Amino acid sequence: MKSLFVRASRPEAVYSSGEIITFTVNGSEIGEPVEYTVSHSRRGTIATGTVLPNKEIRIEAEEPGFMEISLKQGDMTAIAAAAVSPEQIVPAMPPPSDLFDFWDAEIEKQKRQATSAERHPVPSIDETVYRKWHEQWPIFNRTLQEPCPEIETFEFSAETLYGNPARGYIAFPKHAKRGSLPALLTLHGAGVADSDFPKTCSAAKNGFLAMDINAHGLPCGKEPQYYQDLHQSQLNGYFKFGRENAKTSYLASIYLRTLRALDYLTKQPEWDGKNLITWGCSQGGCLALVCASLDRRVTKCCAGVPALCDCADKRFASWALLNPEDSPELQNKVMEQMQYCSLAHLVERAAAKAYFTVGFIDSTCPPDSVYTAYNRYAGQKKIYNAPDSGHGNIPTEIWMDDFTRFMKS
Repeated sequence: MKSLFVRASRPEAVYSSGEIITFTVNGSEIGEPVEYTVSHSRRGTIATGTVLPNKEIRIEAEEPGFMEISLKQGDMTAIAAAAVSPEQIVPAMPPPSDLFDFWDAEIEKQKRQATSAERHPVPSIDETVYRKWHEQWPIFNRTLQEPCPEIETFEFSAETLYGNPARGYIAFPKHAKRGSLPALLTLHGAGVADSDFPKTCSAAKNGFLAMDINAHGLPCGKEPQYYQDLHQSQLNGYFKFGRENAKTSYLASIYLRTLRALDYLTKQPEWDGKNLITWGCSQGGCLALVCASLDRRVTKCCAGVPALCDCADKRFASWALLNPEDSPELQNKVMEQMQYCSLAHLVERAAAKAYFTVGFIDSTCPPDSVYTAYNRYAGQKKIYNAPDSGHGNIPTEIWMDDFTRFMKS
């Protein structure tokens, strides 16, 4: 059977500027030349040509970024990438001069004006449902705490400065003493969905004061169709709402809603007052880093393939912040205003211990944008490189072990 595959010669696929990157093309039952295109993440296409299967393509690694090669032969395609001095990648635009003044003012205003909050008990998850979820998402198998089978579960709502309240679930081990539990806030990727009750319960069973929220402050426990309808109507393209002004942007309201949830989590009497972890992937990874950057109480942060690391990276902005028909003037205005939300700048204030993951062939959250934020992250940090992975296929069982070891160290 015909097959086509390409990979950098080094397993880690990391090179320094000036080195030669060798991509090896492997093919089975292919006798004709294969078309290839080599592109640099910030310079576009730099080479094209044809190559025979089981031969090499050699490209000089020039300026920092990611070199990507794509192959095509008939209806078959293959792709690979290599990092070039990734630790030297910098943001595409400078930060606003009043970046932290802006956020300090918004956060303080929210703390003064958004004060009402409530929680009420909800029935604990059925054990069968929990087991089914845990088999599919064994993210707490490598727990940082000792398992605890009995938990208490709540739904909560906390007023925010703009838009919907922060809403989600809280759970913790039954009979937990005051000031005894580390706190964990889990956050969602892009889209519109219910808060994740099984995940909250799973974390609580493993000894956490756990909270999970949906980014939009939507009511919990509705039928899936409710959230799907919102995704296709009122919340379709929500990243772009209010994008011409940072203060009115929907993205900024999501940031503030997340910080409000974190503030409410730390008011729970069970929190130990010392350990506060934020955790998410993609949009959730972005929000985990926002918390670590703008709330000094966060002690640990896990950001899987985080989004919005460099809001001036138009490859990302083309689906999240920009429309194809936008004029150059509008694009520039949006890019300028969205620097207030760009993680590459916000993380300069972070102090929490942070763990990043990055997929070298991730076209949703490009790897050089992730490295832009990672390089400028001010706290202790580690990054897990996944040369063969895109946005959603980094093996959980691999990086979770590494993450747990790092968090325990």
